Amino acid sequence: SAEEEELRSLGIDFVEMFASTAIRRLRAKGVPVTSILTDREAHPEETLPEQVTVMTPATALRRALSGVFTVEIEQAAKLLADRANSDPLDWRLDQTTDSKLIGGNSFHAELDNGLARRSLLAAFDEAQSTIHIQFYMVQPSDFTEQMIVRLIQRARAGVKVRFMVDALYSDEEVLGRLNPSISSLKQEENIEVLAVNPIVSRKQMDVSRLKKRDHRKLVIIDGRRAFVSGRNAGNEYYMGFDEVPVHDNTRHERIPWLDAHVEVIGPLVRAVQETFMGTWHRQGGARILDDEKTMPELAPSGSASGRLVVHRGLADTNGLAMYESMFDVAEDHVYIVNDYPIVPALERAIYRLLAKDVSVKLLTGNAAARRDDGTFFPAPMHRTLFEYMVKAKLEPLLEAGVEVYEFVPPPSPSTVSRGGRIRPYVHAKLVSVDGRVTSIGSANLDATASFWESEANIVVQDAEFARGVEATLQAFIDGSVALDPESEYWKRERAQRAVVATLWPGSLYS
Repeated sequence: SAEEEELRSLGIDFVEMFASTAIRRLRAKGVPVTSILTDREAHPEETLPEQVTVMTPATALRRALSGVFTVEIEQAAKLLADRANSDPLDWRLDQTTDSKLIGGNSFHAELDNGLARRSLLAAFDEAQSTIHIQFYMVQPSDFTEQMIVRLIQRARAGVKVRFMVDALYSDEEVLGRLNPSISSLKQEENIEVLAVNPIVSRKQMDVSRLKKRDHRKLVIIDGRRAFVSGRNAGNEYYMGFDEVPVHDNTRHERIPWLDAHVEVIGPLVRAVQETFMGTWHRQGGARILDDEKTMPELAPSGSASGRLVVHRGLADTNGLAMYESMFDVAEDHVYIVNDYPIVPALERAIYRLLAKDVSVKLLTGNAAARRDDGTFFPAPMHRTLFEYMVKAKLEPLLEAGVEVYEFVPPPSPSTVSRGGRIRPYVHAKLVSVDGRVTSIGSANLDATASFWESEANIVVQDAEFARGVEATLQAFIDGSVALDPESEYWKRERAQRAVVATLWPGSLYS
């Protein structure tokens, strides 16, 4: 396929990953796949949790002639029977995402940056035994300073703090550089800091090392409460739109972004804790004891069911499969919050939705923030070029019938730029389907999240939760700018979008 060729052009063999993905897609549709025929010397048995037999054509022919495909025939019959007795959404997610549905939880979605900040800092203050944190980026900011002070205070009160960051994007242990915002944490006896995939020498600056990063944002308090998020450590993620003064020449990077996290209380927290600990140990962190402090018994805290979907870059396509599965069961409507170029596989899934007359509403933003009249605030050139590229990729979806809206937060007395309103960047990664199932986390709908970087999303399979999230999104949409291909605003940047779409090196580079 075209997407495989684009990835292959980087000099990495993706055959096993794509083979596994193809098998899972077929099984999710109810097509039993029992065998792979291949002459490749490196057989992918160990990377296929589907228990598919791998054999050479010669072995397959020998077995066929001797009539010994009984096991495969039984496997196929069992798969069809299991599928007939399963909920279609559960079946697809079980088959394609390596995740398990867990009941007895309570969930809270937070799309207000100020409330998210206060909730997270309060959770730190309430911790009694452990605080586990994983960020992709840790940036110099007021929020980061507040966070570090709270963590040090809790560590000095006896709480064990483990703080894990992506080395490249937090600039920690990259060619000898250290992030000064993190240095104070390292000085504390009760705090451990770990950089994921550090880059020690320039010889390690290859495509795979630079692209295969850990994009997850996780916070686990006392093993009993978890936050799975799209938010990094920085002001744009944790400052409210009414907390930042904005005038006509405020720079883009000072303007907050729309983002989201989901807070989890209940048995599902154990899965979040386990994925944190697994990464910590694989990256060489000091052993974490599996005791009552880190893995307490978790009684039901609510009636909602959910699952943690973890994608580990280049090892699987769990995040991509999660979104595909949700789209494929939609019958009435889909809400998407995303501001990255959508990977071709998910574009095709969206076209399938439109063909079924499913309503698709996409809430996006502006990679370079705009004033109320659509003109740009001062921004780095790469942000403006990225904005043109993302909008160019959205144009076919817009013309096919997807309703696309640019997010506009409510008016604020602190905003005095032209028109009194802003059109900021949207960093949230959220999909909700039919008032039934909602995904929130770190995974964008782009190629980087689908293939390269490690991601974590919570899929909440609860109608009350989904309806609440969708009501919030619809309220956002009602106050936002609907994109119209015939509008003056859309037409005036058509040339810029065309040039950037032509010159940009592909959706892989998002």
